[in-house]
Amino acid sequence: MPKAYARKKSFFHLNLLRPLKLLFLLLLFYLLQTSVMPYFRVGGVIGNLNLVLIAIFTVSLGKKYAFVSSAIIGIIMESMERNMPSFYIIIYPTLALIFAQLFSDMSEIKREMRRIQLKSAEQNKEIKAKGKHKIMRLFRRSSADDINPHIRIFLNAMSLQAAYEIVMIIIVALNGVYLTWHHISNVILATLYTGALTVTMFPVRYFIGMYPKKEVKEVGDDYEQYEESLSAEALQQIAVIPEMPEADALVGFEMRRESGVEKIELSNNSNNVAEESADEQQDTGDNHTDPEENAETKENTEQKENTESENNVKAADEHEENKEQSLQTDADKANTEQALKKEDANNAD
Repeated sequence: MPKAYARKKSFFHLNLLRPLKLLFLLLLFYLLQTSVMPYFRVGGVIGNLNLVLIAIFTVSLGKKYAFVSSAIIGIIMESMERNMPSFYIIIYPTLALIFAQLFSDMSEIKREMRRIQLKSAEQNKEIKAKGKHKIMRLFRRSSADDINPHIRIFLNAMSLQAAYEIVMIIIVALNGVYLTWHHISNVILATLYTGALTVTMFPVRYFIGMYPKKEVKEVGDDYEQYEESLSAEALQQIAVIPEMPEADALVGFEMRRESGVEKIELSNNSNNVAEESADEQQDTGDNHTDPEENAETKENTEQKENTESENNVKAADEHEENKEQSLQTDADKANTEQALKKEDANNAD
């Protein structure tokens, strides 16, 4: 029952609850962008919450969610603002897919290929030592692991905003507007402002279930875990084997420790075995050389030979008697046959 309940809950969460949450976030961020953000201008520039949300979906959920969310935002923007036909419905999905290739999680095939490349590079001694600066290590992709998702969301949002502003400047320049440093400063300020708005990723990621739960609420929960900050006493109670054994368990150990370890030498054992086998052979040899036993064995053998010879003589005598008897019976038969023949002849005369 708990497994079936967990499967139903995960199916409901992935296929029904999560899409509803994402749709709610898209509408909420669009309304905040169009209704609230104009009141929070900095130097005449406002950030883009829509691009921040696309960056969060790209890193947290993958390329498919990034494309779908950017397409929905583009359709909404296109339906509300028609100053440039088909601009928003093209620019938002295009930028989302381009930067999703850089900032989304690596696929399993790509991750395995990267492991193979790093392994071959290590064997060929092509990898250099890591830098000493800790700040650079945060942006360095070590082994086949992805960079921290919070850093990727920040960089993805700033990249999307910078690319969006560059495209807008190109369109403005093509319309004949003379570009000044004021336009470039607005691009930089808007990019930084959008980067600052990425602080919203923490509540958004928590809302869509990207952070694991620390308390066990229901049986079969996919995110159930123990608390990370457990005391030493709590860990000792959870452990199956206690950290310190009881006093009774140490008695034998203390006795062995005091008496010392008995060393066993294989060479001595082999020599002892060889000596024992030699002694046994000598003992058997001595037993065979005793005179009394030899005399007894001789007498036994003589008695056996005598009995055998007597038996052979008796068997020969019996055989001769049988032959004589058989010869007499044959002679008697011949005489009786001759007598019968004579009688037959006399009767015939």
